[in-house]
Amino acid sequence: MFRALPGDAGSLSDNYVLALAVAADGRLWIGTQNGLNVYDPANERFTRFQAGATPADLSDNVVIGTLPLRDGRVLISTRSGGVQILDARMGQFTRVSLPEPWTRRQKAMLQLPDGQVLIAQDASLWRLDPATGAAQELMQGRWPPTTSVSAVTLDAKGDYWLATLEQGLIELSPNGDLRGQYGTGGPPYVRLPDTTVRDLSFDRQGRLWMATGAGLARLGLDGRIESWRPGDGSGLPSNRVVSVHEDRQGLLWVGTWTGGLARFDPDSEAYASLSPRQLAGQSLN
Repeated sequence: MFRALPGDAGSLSDNYVLALAVAADGRLWIGTQNGLNVYDPANERFTRFQAGATPADLSDNVVIGTLPLRDGRVLISTRSGGVQILDARMGQFTRVSLPEPWTRRQKAMLQLPDGQVLIAQDASLWRLDPATGAAQELMQGRWPPTTSVSAVTLDAKGDYWLATLEQGLIELSPNGDLRGQYGTGGPPYVRLPDTTVRDLSFDRQGRLWMATGAGLARLGLDGRIESWRPGDGSGLPSNRVVSVHEDRQGLLWVGTWTGGLARFDPDSEAYASLSPRQLAGQSLN
């Protein structure tokens, strides 16, 4: 376990961790309530980046999003300092010139196959070219006023799938046109268990798994939605699912708000709840 240790500059800068992302070189980028950290597994030490007064410094210590880019740079999102790109070799930050609303929080970030990046704000979605800093807003003026995007992912066709905290699941074309929306209305086979969706993960079969406020849900290739909740015999430990991740074996790791971490086997449709001791010997790769 890693914690902030007073007087140790090589430890984590804060125990309140807000964002995690692994770079291609194996280093782990960590956003905290008190600065940006990068963990090097080779020496098991952290390097800290703290907010400063110059344009080359981190703009705000509350780091809510980290995205390692393919060119080795790292895209950083902060609570009130907007979006920056870090040149990790030089240790210098560059502010991405974006519209004024981007000084608000930007959490969901995804790099596309062409190198551009999707960045979601509370109520807008942007496509950013990291090379030029040019940004294009998608769905401009067409969002419901209460939309808050919590996660974004890409399917094999190039469509964008957005998890929202109030409007369920939204599908957009690569040009930003609305293709579909899933909520708690409509026929039973296309209903989500809840309109609060916090995380998304496509599995190797192309099915979309959703972490919702009322259980785990899956959108199948046939367009039907299935869901799993506590008490249905599957063993899901909590209704409030906040994260979902498929490992290399095809098993799903499901993070919950009060029930800890569970491992779900899609073939048997059964969960195994894992204790901290059990987790010590498990891999999420």
